[in-house]
Parts: sequence; C-alpha cells; structure tokens
Amino acid sequence: MLHTNQANLAGFTLKASIGALLLTASQLLFADLAYITNYISNTVSVIDTTSNNLIMPAININSSPWGVAVNTVLNRVYITHSMIPGSVTVLDTDTQAILTSIRVGNTPYGIAVNSAGTLAYVANLNSNSVSVIDTTTNSVIGAPIPVGTQPAGVVVHPDGTRAYVTNQQSNDVSVINTASNSELLRINVQANPEGIAIHPDGTRLYVANAVGNSVSVINTMTNSVTNLPNFSRPSGIAINPAGTLAYVTNSGNGKVQVIDTASNAFGALISVGGNPVGISFNSAGTRAYVVNSSSHTVSVIDTATATVIPPPINTGLWPIALGQFIKATPAPINGSINLGHTSKAELVRH
Repeated sequence: MLHTNQANLAGFTLKASIGALLLTASQLLFADLAYITNYISNTVSVIDTTSNNLIMPAININSSPWGVAVNTVLNRVYITHSMIPGSVTVLDTDTQAILTSIRVGNTPYGIAVNSAGTLAYVANLNSNSVSVIDTTTNSVIGAPIPVGTQPAGVVVHPDGTRAYVTNQQSNDVSVINTASNSELLRINVQANPEGIAIHPDGTRLYVANAVGNSVSVINTMTNSVTNLPNFSRPSGIAINPAGTLAYVTNSGNGKVQVIDTASNAFGALISVGGNPVGISFNSAGTRAYVVNSSSHTVSVIDTATATVIPPPINTGLWPIALGQFIKATPAPINGSINLGHTSKAELVRH
C-alpha cells in the first residue's frame, strides 16, 4: 500500500496527493504480467510483458521474497519468504493487493501450483519437507511431507498426480504422490540441484545442477537420467510452451543456454546480466524473461532470434523469482486497479 506523496521506486518518479491511484484495465487486459521477487528490497516488481515496462511502483512485501508461482485459475500469485519461520504471501493479480500470508516450514524456496489451481507445493529448504497449501482456503493441508536434504525447486506434473522436488544437499529429486501426499522415491542427479522444469507433455523433467555444472534430463516414465555437461553454475530452467526448447540460466557466466528438447543438443548461448537465476516464457513463447540478480535487472530474449531486446528492465535489489513467475492474460478488472491511497499520480520514467 502506497502512503507517500512523492516516491522514487524502480526507475519511476511518483508524484501524488492523498486519494486513489488508478490504472485502467485496458492497459493490462491483454498483457502477461511478470512478478519479480526482490530479495534485498523486500518488494515485488510487476512487469507488463507487452510493453516491457513496470506497471506500478514495486509492491512492499515481507522479508526475503524468493520463489514465485502463478495460479491462472484463481488469479493469484504465491511468493515464498526464505526465512525462519517461513511463509507464503498470496497476491491478487487483478488488484495487485496482498490477500494473506500462510505459515509453512523453515526457509521456503521453490513453489508450484497444480494445473487445476487447487493446490500449491512449497519446498522448505531448512525443514527438509514440502508443505501443501489448499488454494481455496489458503491453509496448509496435513503434516509437511518429508523429502531429501535442503529441498529447493518444485514442479507439478501436468496431470497433477506427481510433484517433483530438487534436494540440494542429497543430490536427488523427490517424487511425491499427490493423492497420498507421500514421497514415492528419489532419483539421483548431480551436485546441488536447484531449478526444475517439466515438459508440457509430462514425459521429461529438466534439473539444473548448480555445483555439478550440468542439467539432468529425467524420463518420468522410467525415471532414467541423462546428464548434459558444460554449464556454468546453472540455476533456473524453463521450457517454452511448444515444448521444443529449454532455456537454462548460468549464474556462473551470465549466459542462457538453449537446449533442443528433441535431441538434447545445445543451441544458442545468450549473454544476459549478472548472476541470472529465474527464467520464464510469456504465454506465446515469443519472449523469455531472465532475472539477473547481481545486475538488479530483467533481460528479455526474443526467442525467434535468440537475442536480447534492449534495454534491460530495472527491478529492486537482488531479484530472484525462482519458479513460474509470468501470469498470462489477466481477467477484466472492471475498469481500474486501486493501488493505494494516492490520487492524480503521474508516472515519469527517468
């Protein structure tokens, strides 16, 4: 909630008097919105991916925001706070308002929502567990699910029957039966797995092994593993909507490696900003958004040419955004969004 008459946030000067700040729905109706967690600033930056502009001043949020998951069914975004005790903040994507906070385990990192939008799975790094949230009641279901050591990333199978969790210190991936909320097995990968993504058809998992400098490709039918070498501290990973390409952020060298998912062959190697972590595609698959932690920016990649679209988008300090952080095409919002208690606001880019 904004309470200042004049503020400088995320590259904008906000001049306002007390009242109500409104953005028209036509600005956002046909846009995918990217939600970027700023770990040090304790804020979330919201980017209109049509214009690649910030749509509003950053949202003030609880300490240490890290992971992101979008719920396209309920029009919600879930933000993990990597602290002890840990929590998840729920945002309304129509109004950008904070709805509630949910207590989970210690140091939650990754979070993912099933395709039905009914459940969210939270990897609690320092509790060695996964919390399951009922998204209709915003409450935790049952006891946390024990998994491997230091769980970090999480993804849900498209059919909702399995959740997969990367365990950084046990160097494996936990497979969770979502009907019983129990761990079925663990699949060994290489050192320090972090980011994880699943192919749209559910047949393959892609795991970024940060210390192993590799990506593990897991066949979800057989649980067999193929390891792809020659990365530089890979962190985040995303697969385009068509399922043809995987993009991997290399936090060690500031580049994104493109992989052909049919052959596992390497494609373009794209220079972005410093220490890239999170990555997501827009709903059309025409752009990839890369979160550069030490540059405090987001780079936008044109996927047709595998080149970066200048300039980078400024965020808050040390953005992370691990997970699926782009919300596709918000629903109509009755003409406006109420952003706080200020009126006659003027946003001017420096």
